[in-house]
Amino acid sequence: MDSFEIDDDRLTVAFRSPARRVEAVLTRADGHAEITLESHGLAGRLAELHRGTDAGAGWRLIIDISAFLLLITALTGVALWCLVPKWRPLGLAAVAVSVLVCAGVYFVLVP
Repeated sequence: MDSFEIDDDRLTVAFRSPARRVEAVLTRADGHAEITLESHGLAGRLAELHRGTDAGAGWRLIIDISAFLLLITALTGVALWCLVPKWRPLGLAAVAVSVLVCAGVYFVLVP
């Protein structure tokens, strides 16, 4: 539940989840309910799960753990590349190219 408001003449309840929002407005006098559903489809849901938007603390923890495991995997891969003398030049060149590409993408796409 995202919000719950009580007024003299109506109640408003809003629920949020990744790529969805449902809002119900209940009129107290006659019991009339108006429900609004907003959905962004599968692509929107996947994008918001990727960002951790409205997904809860458990999902954000899973995202953080996954990022940490990917970082450890990448660092051990670079370390192994650098420890083997035969592959060291290729590994250092790959790291340099990757850093340049990431910097270029950042400076081109981020305002």
